[in-house]
Amino acid sequence: MSKTRLKMEAIERMKLVKLDKSVVKEFENENKLNYSKSGYVIFPNALNNTLHVATSEPLTSEMEEVVAKFEAREKSCLVYHVIFTEASFGRLYNILFIDSEEEEDWKYEKIEMEYGIINSYVENVTNPNFSEYGSIAVEEFAGALIRKV
Repeated sequence: MSKTRLKMEAIERMKLVKLDKSVVKEFENENKLNYSKSGYVIFPNALNNTLHVATSEPLTSEMEEVVAKFEAREKSCLVYHVIFTEASFGRLYNILFIDSEEEEDWKYEKIEMEYGIINSYVENVTNPNFSEYGSIAVEEFAGALIRKV
């Protein structure tokens, strides 16, 4: 399967999960990957004093290394986004990808994505032995993705 076909499918998925248009455009035009991260802003003197925030940014050099190793190992896959998550069990890079060898499953994967379930490879940077493939639950927030842990 051509890289162009994989990229078109990746762009369709990025739009499906409502990633920010600039993130999609950078991937489409420049092959540039971004990652989503989330956090909180605290207002100490307010009654409901926390505000959940999320943003997408260019990959860090460490993330670029992890993605390059993943794509070198998984030659049939194309990475289209990363979600950074801090969890009690480690710093996680949730690598969102499309696999050309699983084209017969794409239709079903997109249905799951509509319900916030995405197949991914989760690289546990803190504890590499806990890295694994699987489905993760996500939600879109301000054009970025948040993993529900």
